[in-house]
Amino acid sequence: MSGTPIRQGVFISFRTGDGNAQAAHLDEILTPVFGADRIFRSSRSIPPGAAFPGELDDALARSCVTLVLIGETWTRRLGGPDDWVRREVATSLAAGIPVVPVLLDKTTMPPAEQLASDVRGLAERQALHLRTKVIAADLAALVAAVHEIAPGLAARHLTAPARILPDRYAPSALLLAEHRIVDFAGREPELARLADWRDGPEPVAVALITGPAGQGKSRLAVEFCDRSGSGWVAGLLSPDAPSTEIARLGPAGIPALIVIDYAETAETPTLALLTALVARPAGAAPARVLLLARGDGFWLDRMTAAATDERAALLLMDLRATGHLNLTGPAPIDVGAAARAFATRLGRPAPAAVPEPDDATIRPPLELLTTALDAVLRDTAGPSLPSRDPVIRLLHHERRHWRTSADAFELPDPNWLRLNAAVAAATLYGGRPDAETTLAALPAFRQEQQQIVQRWARWLRHLYPPGADPAGHDAPHALRPDRLGEEHVTQTVLDQPEIAGPASAALPEASIARALLVLGRAAPRHPDLVGVLTGLITPDPGNRAILAVGVAFGLDDPAPIAQAINGLFDGTGGHGPVAHRLIDAIPAELPAFAPLLATVTARVLEAEHSSGRPDLLTVARVAQQRAIALTAGGDPAEALRSIRMAQAALTALRQTSAADPATATLLDRLLGQALAVDADCLHALGLPEDAIDALTAAVAHAPSPDESIPTTDTDPVPAWLDHVPERAAQAISRARRHGTELPGLLRLLAHRLTEAGRTDEAEPVLRRWAVAARAEARLVEETLTAWALDRSRYPSEKDVPPPPGLPPAAVRDFLPRMGAVIAADIRVRNDEATAVADAATRAGVLRGLLPDAVIPGEHGARTHTPVVTLATPHGLWALYRETRLGWQVGPLRLDAYGDFQGVGSPRWMLPDGTPDALITAALSVIGGAPPPNWGRLA
Repeated sequence: MSGTPIRQGVFISFRTGDGNAQAAHLDEILTPVFGADRIFRSSRSIPPGAAFPGELDDALARSCVTLVLIGETWTRRLGGPDDWVRREVATSLAAGIPVVPVLLDKTTMPPAEQLASDVRGLAERQALHLRTKVIAADLAALVAAVHEIAPGLAARHLTAPARILPDRYAPSALLLAEHRIVDFAGREPELARLADWRDGPEPVAVALITGPAGQGKSRLAVEFCDRSGSGWVAGLLSPDAPSTEIARLGPAGIPALIVIDYAETAETPTLALLTALVARPAGAAPARVLLLARGDGFWLDRMTAAATDERAALLLMDLRATGHLNLTGPAPIDVGAAARAFATRLGRPAPAAVPEPDDATIRPPLELLTTALDAVLRDTAGPSLPSRDPVIRLLHHERRHWRTSADAFELPDPNWLRLNAAVAAATLYGGRPDAETTLAALPAFRQEQQQIVQRWARWLRHLYPPGADPAGHDAPHALRPDRLGEEHVTQTVLDQPEIAGPASAALPEASIARALLVLGRAAPRHPDLVGVLTGLITPDPGNRAILAVGVAFGLDDPAPIAQAINGLFDGTGGHGPVAHRLIDAIPAELPAFAPLLATVTARVLEAEHSSGRPDLLTVARVAQQRAIALTAGGDPAEALRSIRMAQAALTALRQTSAADPATATLLDRLLGQALAVDADCLHALGLPEDAIDALTAAVAHAPSPDESIPTTDTDPVPAWLDHVPERAAQAISRARRHGTELPGLLRLLAHRLTEAGRTDEAEPVLRRWAVAARAEARLVEETLTAWALDRSRYPSEKDVPPPPGLPPAAVRDFLPRMGAVIAADIRVRNDEATAVADAATRAGVLRGLLPDAVIPGEHGARTHTPVVTLATPHGLWALYRETRLGWQVGPLRLDAYGDFQGVGSPRWMLPDGTPDALITAALSVIGGAPPPNWGRLA
């Protein structure tokens, strides 16, 4: 090792009396962004009594960028080689690091001839400004410039900072993963698997760790980050970290390992991060995103569907295909060693013996650790509650700490009703900036003076400093670990139900979502919380019911929240707009929501029929959703009655719409979908022959893709590329019109026929399925290819719309071949352009051929294409092929140097034909005599 220090700082060079005030201001702005130890300003950074020259030399050796503040007297006062400002600049230039001149107010850049030879290179550097009148904007530009020049500087601020255990803390703080009180042990197979994933060849990769609360997911992730070493920027995603800043690490050669805890409720930051990472240029350093969640339920499918970048969606889809790390087994926790670690940290004697639970081999790590901590606290603080659950016993110690802490804060009237309510509300709703408002709404504080409530809020902030909450944000004042907080909230809200009822009326949506999440996670262990959840939703059912559905998708067991929403519909009413919104929001095939959807759809159908003039399309839609939910919930007989109601409504509509072919086609498709649901009901009832008949009828109603499209099994590049302009719009239109129903129905029908022993009938269905599947695959291929070739028209990747009407798996399988498809299209375009240029030569009008020109379009769109330029008696013209509209001709625009600048107006769309016919048509347009019915575009 050479001992060369790592360059990871910003050196602010300034001259006393000419820039020291601006240097101090700049230091003040940069320090919160990059850290005080990363910013060197001599007046602050050199401690009293330290040797000035040595400190400056060390700081220069550690800096990766130097900011040189230049005022009006800077050049005049630049002295000999021993002048420290000159020495700072010369050393930085010689080291080859970025040196940024910062011109103060009206100062201009000094000419090179006025500078000594060792600092003359400063005159060649791009300068920034720091002007008093616009100092906020200039400071923002300086911070952005440092980010751009040295992205690694901000790396450690992109992950949540390590939390240091304060001098005074609650017992629960000793259990938090970030404090690492107990040495990590075990989980070596899991760590090895994570290391293989981290060190894989992919530029961006995602992994998922799942497990119940208290299973050690966070502690495993912390240990994995620690073991990844200094070569990686590794840690929990900071709530304040912009995803774009993390993405910048890759091009700078800095690998990133980002952990997102509570991923099931962190859809927005997760997708923002993945979208930024996949957009990085080729050759960037690897990036790894490790998601932690309690399960891999519907939240993962919803997040995948919400991804606007198909590459980010594919990363999430791969989690389903490749599996994830599920922490459900026991972890090797030495309860005695854990007790000794807790005792050492508390400065107390270790207990002589810690009896392990009889079922220690199946207890989650958190319960074993709480057993050890309870043993230490029990020896010194008196007996705990006689509960077999160590979490409940620890909660008893935690409450004792509240009483002691409240006395130290001299809180007025710190009775148990108030103590329990305050901590429960903070854990339930989160420590919002206006926590006083939340406390004041509680019955225990409702008549209290404002200054008293403020003192209680300050106590909470001291008791539970900021930490990661269940919603994945940096929320203070939550009792953690989660299991401990959930147990306290459960006991308190069952004793004081107003906390989750009327007291929540004025709280914002984010607080209500957090409360739904905390209660929803605890409810499977405490069924009595279902009524509390209903009370939380009741103050604003129209919005909170939908919010509750979204929260439930992130839970391992969403049934309690579904039951709570169902409670809204007890008795009369409840079939209005809330019911319709719920039907639209809930996937009918999820069993946990089946009872809720059965209730809601029954109310809506009852309301429609009682109106005297039911809307038949609404009846059909709602009845079909009801049938799917009832089948998922195990009631196929009632489901069959409901789907028959849907079919009757669609049949009646079909009879009244026979004169409108478009409406009739749509209704036929809807009827086919209803018949497929009918077949599922019949099969669940044990009526296989009737189910086959219904499936056969569904196949007859399903729209068929164009089975005349030729298919090839060997050519990976579609043979129709030479007709892209005509076929692209057709392919997209067919995809939107047909979907992918027929092949699936035929496959299912063949399966049902085989189950019934009717193999002779199944064989021709399978043959038809093969034809339909090939035609469908061809349709998908055409659509994806048209989409791929259309991508270049958009200003940026984020503006590219997703492929229409196609399953994500088809997109995933296509992406590896996208490059070949685009390359083939480029070859075709170049061959066509060459042929057209030859025709122009024969006509005596060829000026030149531009192999890859960019044609700007509307709203930032652009087309990359070869351009044939023509020299005619009527001026210079351009002939090119646009992806969607085919061949076009328009005036050639050149810049002052004679280089291609674009195509002017008017532009005309030409009919397809041979190269000679295209030139003839173009010359006709140029001469002012276009044939009739030709398209003028601009």
